[in-house]
Amino acid sequence: MRLLVPALALVAVAAVGAVLWSAPWLVGIGAATTDDLKTVSNRLTAKLPVMIDAETRLESAEAGAGLEQVFRFRLVNKDARELEASGVAARLQERARQGICGRSSTAPLVTRGVRVTYVYEDRAGHEAIRFSVRPVDCLWTRIQRVAGA
Repeated sequence: MRLLVPALALVAVAAVGAVLWSAPWLVGIGAATTDDLKTVSNRLTAKLPVMIDAETRLESAEAGAGLEQVFRFRLVNKDARELEASGVAARLQERARQGICGRSSTAPLVTRGVRVTYVYEDRAGHEAIRFSVRPVDCLWTRIQRVAGA
């Protein structure tokens, strides 16, 4: 009986999470399509490249495999070795998650089922960092927003 109660609690939490996750008012109305991602990419590409800050240039936006939006950045003053050694990847990933999940301009992508992938290249153009923010990564942010927290 002692093991049954925690197991039931876990099942209940999973069931509530599944209901909340599939609720239209929580995750947006309708799933995105690959055509939506191509439209986003085409609109952004017309304005690129653009410097984001003194170190970072957004080079391109492209539709990836399935429902994936890929943003490619160039860290104009860094080598891949410097990035690996400094732990920059973890900081960039957390900042990206907070930004994507919290910004009104990017949250609709994720709420419609899109995985947003960031690719950072070093100054020589070699891929140094790659990570994705998936819809499930933003679940807690959406729950807080709906609850008014």
